[in-house]
Amino acid sequence: MPRLSSDEFGVVAHEYAHLFLHSKGLRMPLWLAEGVAEVFSTIRIGENGVAIGGDLPMRTQTLRKRPWIPLAQLLATTVDSPIRVNRDAADVFYAESWAFTQMLVFSSGYRDRFGLLWNVLQSGAGDLETIAHTYGKPLSAIGADLHDWVQQSKKELMLQEAPLSWEVADELRFTILKQQDPADRFLVATARVYDLTLVTADEHLMNVPGLNVLQNRC
Repeated sequence: MPRLSSDEFGVVAHEYAHLFLHSKGLRMPLWLAEGVAEVFSTIRIGENGVAIGGDLPMRTQTLRKRPWIPLAQLLATTVDSPIRVNRDAADVFYAESWAFTQMLVFSSGYRDRFGLLWNVLQSGAGDLETIAHTYGKPLSAIGADLHDWVQQSKKELMLQEAPLSWEVADELRFTILKQQDPADRFLVATARVYDLTLVTADEHLMNVPGLNVLQNRC
């Protein structure tokens, strides 16, 4: 069997988590089911043991660049929600579900009560009231904590802006792509000049020689 890349392993871990939860007949809201699967996708197995948790750069980038789903709407999302069929909205849903679940599991202000929340949600209790009651905070305060949690993750990532510079403009002269898209040429030239990894779901960009690419796929 061929060795899986880290991205492929994360996808397998995500789907395995869904399979396991389903096999146990666990009842949980959609945000938590997807959030748990996303957190599980961070699992790392090494010679000295197993670790779980940490950043998912594609999800963090999504939350950095796109408007968030209001927390009340996130918690009320179901499998037949319009969010699920809109690619951009679905990306935000996955990213926000992951960040919220990770905060509840690992944050010092929330982790001690996550077990209680898990048990209460299994009883079929409503999400909005249950979460506010479990943590003794209004949903608005919990949402503010979530934004702070993601902001802290951004600082740890040390994300940087890549401004348009003379070097990028000069590199454009030598950036020849099969697809005739000036925006793609700009992205490729910028990534090359600043030695960046390009996060994309575009098949054309994934196959550009000499370009570091991270596939952005659910």
